[in-house]
Amino acid sequence: MIFALIRLTKLDRITLLSNTILSVIINNLIKNIIERPRPSHLRLIEQGGYSFPSGHSMIAVLLYGTLIYFVNKNIKTRKLKIFFNIFFIQLILLIGISRIYLGVHYPSDVLGGYFLSLTIIIINISFCNNKFRGD
Repeated sequence: MIFALIRLTKLDRITLLSNTILSVIINNLIKNIIERPRPSHLRLIEQGGYSFPSGHSMIAVLLYGTLIYFVNKNIKTRKLKIFFNIFFIQLILLIGISRIYLGVHYPSDVLGGYFLSLTIIIINISFCNNKFRGD
């Protein structure tokens, strides 16, 4: 990960940083507006705070989704692109499934987290590419 960050362009670092900040702010804002309690049955671990949207799912999509964007933008080898895309998508799915399995989120919390982060990524990458291109 450190190697990837060192190799990123200034625009890519701005994109990753702003995606992270937006994801944390939006996650906390929506959690405090909706105030959905966490599942109360079959918990394997204890987790505080509200349930919707899943912060872990949001961060997984944010990080690995942004890395998918960077891979597809920067890597020329088709086989490497396919490998990394499948690998990162599997990580995203496994993190979401683990939150449901552990009993700290409903499936809708995970799907909501996925959708919100994907929306943030698409909007923010478009904004950063238009605003900071050439800096």
